[in-house]
Amino acid sequence: MYGLSLEQEALPLAKILQTRIAKYKREHPKFSSLQIATKFKISASAFNRIENGDLQRPAIESVLRILKGTGCSDIMGFIKSYYPELSDTYAFIYESSLKEVEPILEKNDYLGDYESFLFFLLAECSWGISSSYIMKHYGRTGFLVVEELINNGLLKIDKGDVVRCCSPIFNETLDAKTKRDLIINTIKKSKDVQDNQSNMNITVASLNYSKAKKEIDKIMAEAQQKIDDLTNNPDLVGPDYFYFAFISEKMAASDRN
Repeated sequence: MYGLSLEQEALPLAKILQTRIAKYKREHPKFSSLQIATKFKISASAFNRIENGDLQRPAIESVLRILKGTGCSDIMGFIKSYYPELSDTYAFIYESSLKEVEPILEKNDYLGDYESFLFFLLAECSWGISSSYIMKHYGRTGFLVVEELINNGLLKIDKGDVVRCCSPIFNETLDAKTKRDLIINTIKKSKDVQDNQSNMNITVASLNYSKAKKEIDKIMAEAQQKIDDLTNNPDLVGPDYFYFAFISEKMAASDRN
């Protein structure tokens, strides 16, 4: 699908890379340039310059990672056409280095993505999510997102055509930014702002953070334990989806002397 054609081989290197990136983005519309650069293991700045055609002769490592990531079927043929000065030894070294490119994005990338995070949350619940639920609430677009997550081994289809997580998502592997994005996206997409009976409390205070943090962490841990006890109570299991989020963070330091 992404192999080189005779017509393409006559194009400048920069134009070929731009064309391949553009085609890849059309076929993966929910991924941003930053996410694709992360997937291909290329710096965001280098990827953007290649995508915009600003680099006429990019570093060969970046070129090969883009070829590999976009599914080029004849990388060695590409090297011989555009880098004839490279010996077979160098070609072998570069080909071997491509094995480092991951075939899929990491779980953190999907959890921080506005289009896919919610399916993780729903699949994490004990009821999971059914095909009928996905179609009713998210339509064909939702099916495509869930299908990609299943194909990438992050979600699975369980008994009764129920989609569930392949492994628990809330663990130490989630970085701070992912957790923050997850909470923000959940509130944006799931919070019923018209429901004045729902709990959404916020407190802002002037504290010595280094002294107060231990007590704050203790309160947060106790609250999380109570929520865990509630969600693990078999008598309370039901068909309604809820989310619970706790966050405390230092906003800024005062400029008072």
